[in-house]
Amino acid sequence: MLIWALAVYLSYSGDLLRGWSKPKVIYTLPPVADGYNYGFHAYANYDETGKVIPLSWTQWSETESYLIAMANVTFS
Repeated sequence: MLIWALAVYLSYSGDLLRGWSKPKVIYTLPPVADGYNYGFHAYANYDETGKVIPLSWTQWSETESYLIAMANVTFS
């Protein structure tokens, strides 16, 4: 059985004329054994401290149908 693990990457730029930073994995979505993840979204500027970015995505599985999943990525 093939199980896909999807990673969420972050890249930033302080000056678009100089380009973007090297992408870095900040979160790995949990695998779905009999389905897949899709519809990922990051909610920028949601946390007033700027240190927490909420993530959401949809999971589909043959046994559990659809599920909206969420997680927070906290930066130090």
